[in-house]
Amino acid sequence: MKSRAARGLSIGELAKRAGVRPSAIRYYEAEGIMPAPSRVSGRRIYANADAERLMKIVAARHLGFSIGDLRALKNATAADLKSAAQMRASQLRQTISALADNAARLDGLAYCRCDDGEPCVLT
Repeated sequence: MKSRAARGLSIGELAKRAGVRPSAIRYYEAEGIMPAPSRVSGRRIYANADAERLMKIVAARHLGFSIGDLRALKNATAADLKSAAQMRASQLRQTISALADNAARLDGLAYCRCDDGEPCVLT
């Protein structure tokens, strides 16, 4: 009888290992960013390489890469990956700056004295 590692992982086992739902794995397969697994009696069987790829996909999604980004980077070179990382970091810095501006505006609103007859910061 083959060991669990030798026979591969079921979709449920892979999902648990990666911290995602099985439906996410099926979605990644449908979108072409996760390769179609081999099948035994109609059931998906994943290799350790599939688990490693899924972990990278999950990490990239947490960093804000879109499905389209991941599809475009599927066969990327190291230089392409570095460029994409730099672009994503720049986008995040812009988002952080915009969020900081919004937080400052909200702080101003929290201390608005419009109930004292002062002009409201929102008008």
